[in-house]
Amino acid sequence: MGNLGEDLAVNFLLKNQFNLLHRNWKYGRKEIDVIAEKESVLHFIEIKTRKSNRYGYPEENVNRTKIKKMMAVACHFQQLNPQYKMIRFDVISVTMEPELALFFIEDVDRKSTRLNSSHEWISRMPSSA
Repeated sequence: MGNLGEDLAVNFLLKNQFNLLHRNWKYGRKEIDVIAEKESVLHFIEIKTRKSNRYGYPEENVNRTKIKKMMAVACHFQQLNPQYKMIRFDVISVTMEPELALFFIEDVDRKSTRLNSSHEWISRMPSSA
């Protein structure tokens, strides 16, 4: 299910004019699901997929520890690619049932230290957009 969620998320990004740079980019034992660029901003994107919301939203699995790991990978990537001056950490949440739902949560590091504490800043982005 995770691969399908990643494929749906990547299609969403491409349809929204993101330039896909890497999928599953690794630094040591850490990994970023997607690295993409849009309007000179480098996006490090974690994708979480669940069959349903029965046991909570997919993005609730992205906690402060995960964001710190994303930052460590981003730091290494930026050392290898110093042309990028602006970076963002985003999450794409994919739920398959009862109907396909995809949420794009931008700039998670600035927005919240605990994604599961509040959902009011999550924008629903139709998967066909």
